[in-house]
Amino acid sequence: MSSGLHQRGAGGRQARRILRQEIRKGLRKLDGGRRATYEDIHDARKRIRKARAALRLLRKAMSRAEYQREDRLLRDAARPLGAARDAKILVEALEGLRQRYAVARRVRGGERFRRTLLQARGEARRHALTGASGVRKSRKLMRKAKYLYLQLDLLAPICTPSVARLGLQLHCLSDDLGEDHDLAMLHDRVAAHMRDFPDEINARPLLRAIERSRSSLQARALLRGARLYSKRPAQLARTLGL
Repeated sequence: MSSGLHQRGAGGRQARRILRQEIRKGLRKLDGGRRATYEDIHDARKRIRKARAALRLLRKAMSRAEYQREDRLLRDAARPLGAARDAKILVEALEGLRQRYAVARRVRGGERFRRTLLQARGEARRHALTGASGVRKSRKLMRKAKYLYLQLDLLAPICTPSVARLGLQLHCLSDDLGEDHDLAMLHDRVAAHMRDFPDEINARPLLRAIERSRSSLQARALLRGARLYSKRPAQLARTLGL
């Protein structure tokens, strides 16, 4: 994977085609022709992420300055969309905890905290559409797994069938890391909005529920990651048929 693709090769042409295609599709989702939904924002963000994965495959065929300029443009375009996604996911993560753990439903101040998250969600959505810690660590791990999965997905049509199976395993790992990242953000948001609760003691059951869910997700991700990343680069290259 680290060797990149040549622009004139089959892989290079495939990556360039997907790069242009994903950017066009992402733009259509937010072109202002109709009221964009959270699903539109999420889809546009996925399109940009897939475009960045395709761009990474072409990295060796571009000058360093050219690659950094194009990657920076895509990254900056995705930033407000990511903030809107995070704000929406925090509401969903809180609802998920309240469904799984009775103690999380009984937290005094919990409904006020939920309203705070809903208000932040609306503000983030408006910002995205007008175009303007533990969390950092889990985000970095999630991105690495997701970029590798997306790159394998791009290469699957020109590689051996085992690439698709490896990509599916990486997708599962990425989902676990993503959910853990969402809960890490929720934990930080609870800590930053203690004023929504009568006192710190009332927020502790919610924090414990978050930590319990994260421990389960992290244990599963570690097992999956150990299996996936046990191969040396040469072994991985043979699996890809390179």
